[in-house]
Amino acid sequence: ADRQDMLTEEEARQIALTHANLTVDRVSFTKSEVDREDGRVVYDIEFFTQDNREFDYEIDPYTGEVLDYNQDTETINNN
Repeated sequence: ADRQDMLTEEEARQIALTHANLTVDRVSFTKSEVDREDGRVVYDIEFFTQDNREFDYEIDPYTGEVLDYNQDTETINNN
């Protein structure tokens, strides 16, 4: 498979957002790039919401399958 078969960054972001049940206007992306994990290629997508929930997705760049994800609620102290 070559890069032409891969999802675009935008498509990968959309898959993550759909999975998280969010829309693009409600999040800020901190990372979306193709990365190598254990010899396989994955899309690494990270974003956070306005209420400071942080999401981290690994998406198969060929099938669009969500391989791994986690969600953290960041507590931000301003003192």
